[in-house]
Amino acid sequence: MTDIKKKSKMVSREKNSPRPQSESEKKYRTIFENTGAATILIGEDTTILMVNSEFEKLSGLPRKKIERVKSWQEFIDPVDVNRMLAYHYMRRAHADTSPRNYQCRLINRKGESRVCHMTVALIPDTKESVASLLDITEMIEAREALAGSEERYRLLVETMNDGLGVQDESGRITYVNQQIVDMIGFSREKIIGKTVLDFLHEDYHDIWRNSFLVEGHNQPFEVGWKKKDGEIIYTIVSPRPIYGRDGNFSGSFAVFTDITERKNAEEAVRQSEEKFSKAFRSSPDAITITKLVDGVFTDVNESFLRITGYGLDEIIGRSSVGLRLWRDKRYRDDLIAAVKKDGSIHNREIEFYVKSGEKRFGLYSAEVIRLGGDPYLLSSFSDITDQKRLGREILAISEKERRNIGQDLHDDLQQHLIGIEALASLLEGRLRKISPQDARSAEEIRGLVSEAVEKTRRMARGLCPIYLNENAIVPAIRDFAGNISEVFGVDCTFASDRKIIIRDNTTAVHLYNIIQESVNNAIRHGKAKKIAIRLRAAEGRIYLTVEDNGKGIGAAVKTGEGLGINIMKYRAAVIGATLEIGVRKGGGTAVSCVINQK
Repeated sequence: MTDIKKKSKMVSREKNSPRPQSESEKKYRTIFENTGAATILIGEDTTILMVNSEFEKLSGLPRKKIERVKSWQEFIDPVDVNRMLAYHYMRRAHADTSPRNYQCRLINRKGESRVCHMTVALIPDTKESVASLLDITEMIEAREALAGSEERYRLLVETMNDGLGVQDESGRITYVNQQIVDMIGFSREKIIGKTVLDFLHEDYHDIWRNSFLVEGHNQPFEVGWKKKDGEIIYTIVSPRPIYGRDGNFSGSFAVFTDITERKNAEEAVRQSEEKFSKAFRSSPDAITITKLVDGVFTDVNESFLRITGYGLDEIIGRSSVGLRLWRDKRYRDDLIAAVKKDGSIHNREIEFYVKSGEKRFGLYSAEVIRLGGDPYLLSSFSDITDQKRLGREILAISEKERRNIGQDLHDDLQQHLIGIEALASLLEGRLRKISPQDARSAEEIRGLVSEAVEKTRRMARGLCPIYLNENAIVPAIRDFAGNISEVFGVDCTFASDRKIIIRDNTTAVHLYNIIQESVNNAIRHGKAKKIAIRLRAAEGRIYLTVEDNGKGIGAAVKTGEGLGINIMKYRAAVIGATLEIGVRKGGGTAVSCVINQK
């Protein structure tokens, strides 16, 4: 290496020494000019003796600034100089020991590094050599870009969310990405070389044969796979054919999109819809689906048609208000307002009208659902007209028996006791003259009989407070309030409008019993000291309120259990009234009952 450096210094001192151009050099120059590669003639001292136009282009310098002026070392990347200088002297000492072809990096005038494939040979019987340089920079860059592209493609394929597989023309698997491995649970080694049918569920073999194995088929299709653990998964297969350089079909590749979750969800929805459809169609209750905004029917079940008497073609596309199913639009608006307020309503008693115009009663439930993004009302109701009529008849019979018992107590037992009281009084008067002691006993007997008469009177009034004249309810309530104040020592008041008219005695009796039960609850359970009963009429309705200052009736109101609350609600339902029991402002309980007499 020390000798190489010494020779290099000698060359650098000698290279600027001019010498005349020989005839052979002219011949070389002619050859060089017609060579497509960048070519140079190199002297023993590394001076460049001749260059062609291609080298001028490669180096960026004109030949007059190169020939017999520069050493080839000045164009070579310093990293490569020592290696190439060693080749230079080895070639001249022993031609066979120096490589003929190798790569080097040439630095051009702009300072750019160009990778060149260099071919060097000695001119026979001289110490001069000829070197040709082929610029392979773009080729290397393209190769590196291709390698990078292939790596990116490999990473893309291996990390993509969908599976990707390749099979040959016979259906044998030649490649699968990691997602395929994860999908079916088998290792890549267990998959490559097998046929697709080895992993495909039997139900999909014909689909695969008729789709993926057909030359040129490129339409997506659905198949099911057997996982290693026995589970079935489903994918959409998007195939593409592969053709060789000869244009012949050589196989296919495909993207596999896992749709198992979607398919399971669709199946669950299908089953849910099937269950809903069966429940919808076979339910004994009337079920309807209407648009929330206008009440237009989109679907009804057979029970609705049977209850209302309409045909399906008379219902679909028409509104509940237009069919006069409700009393008026306001009635439906009140129902919709209740649904919007609480999200749904359950077992609310309603009035509805059938095709014949008959008014009937039902227990109504409804909630808002969304179909296609729009709000609809899913409603159901059962016809309780007959049960309601039967309940009224049973209560009417009960009330009649109560009245009969009350009248019997008043007209029979009470009169009988009054007679006994009169005889005891007469006996007392006679005994007072004969035996004062026996007279006192007779007086005690008369007192007991008198108490029995009073109790009988109260029992008769309780059992039969209102007689056939329904307009007697106001005085009956006033007497009841006075009796409560007298017997229990509480402040029980009653206030009413001047003219309260209740059209039937049954309604009056049930209203009176609701008042009785409310007051009894206030005294017995609420320990109230003040009770206010109010009755008023407005717009065809009767409004009753019973308020007290007691401790309330607590959880019984929320659960609807005990304290006669269910009986009160039933009585209200029988007469078509609404009953609410809640907490009064300032403490105590407030009972509100509204009777619609329209």
